[in-house]
Amino acid sequence: FLVGLLLAALVSGLAPQLGAAPPDPGILRVSTTLPRTLPLHIRSPDGLSILVDVTDAETGTEVMRAFGRGGAMFRVLLPPGQFRLRIAVGRDWRDESSLFGPDTRITEIGPLDFAITGRAKRNGHLITILPDGGATLAVVEAPLAVCQGWQAQIDRAEPVDRPLDGWPDLPTSRRLYTFSCG
Repeated sequence: FLVGLLLAALVSGLAPQLGAAPPDPGILRVSTTLPRTLPLHIRSPDGLSILVDVTDAETGTEVMRAFGRGGAMFRVLLPPGQFRLRIAVGRDWRDESSLFGPDTRITEIGPLDFAITGRAKRNGHLITILPDGGATLAVVEAPLAVCQGWQAQIDRAEPVDRPLDGWPDLPTSRRLYTFSCG
């Protein structure tokens, strides 16, 4: 009798909706053919998984959708451009349309610039999701730059106080260098 009652409740939709297994962390969909080389890093507290929708700031078209588990640094690469991020956060994954069910918290950030400057500086963003215990979502955004190559430049030459005795071939000046992201 109880089995029949439970089966009837499931069929009629009275039983609570059971969530599906969450997707594997990483990119779920990519809708661009541009090379993705610029960093987007997202940190979230333990137990709070995230779903990130990246859209073009000007056109609103989807660029990427990705999923990350809470407590670990989540990293994806984006193409150059200006983007808006829609970040959904929750504990119990349901599916891509219900997200995390009624406890889903959503925030939108942007537009954010992702660009290469100089010859090798890749500019992106670091997003930190802070636990606040309420219905709102506390988010901190900071610029993030990754240098792909360093350049040394001679800043100036200074004379050496005195050459070392017995080492006449040593230079009589030293060079001071400045290093920058090339």
